[in-house]
Amino acid sequence: MNLIIPGLARTATKSLWRFFKDHPDVAASKIKEPLRLNDISNYLNNFDITNEEVIFDGTPDLTNYPIIHELISHREITNIYQIWFNRDPSERVRSYTRRLSKLSVEDMRTLKGVIFEKDMDKQLTKAKSILGDENVFVSDINQDVERRIEKFLGITVTTNCMLWDKH
Repeated sequence: MNLIIPGLARTATKSLWRFFKDHPDVAASKIKEPLRLNDISNYLNNFDITNEEVIFDGTPDLTNYPIIHELISHREITNIYQIWFNRDPSERVRSYTRRLSKLSVEDMRTLKGVIFEKDMDKQLTKAKSILGDENVFVSDINQDVERRIEKFLGITVTTNCMLWDKH
């Protein structure tokens, strides 16, 4: 069974989860981020698996946590693929601050996306080292990215479109 995971938080992870929920070849997690609420011992119970050989877990940042190594060694999971969207670091900062509402305006001016840009580069390098270059799809969010994702994963090419949640 192949597992698909998203990249970093605040980079269209909810849009990916919704897209895969409607895909005929993929069993998306019942809740977007099952590993935030459940442990790994009954991991596959987080999915309604019928005949699908592909599952999608909407938990972002998994390659940042030791749990990724548990997933890699999970006996039912043969491959892990990551869909990684580039997002303007300043937009990501704004998205985080809107969500968390904890940073002051002055803190936001100080950040200006520099920290997030370095973090994204560092985390992408880490993801590729863990999963392998060939298992990480990297793209900007643009027209027809859905078809390129389906081809990358070797799943049915549909006409399903991703609804982009802008936060």
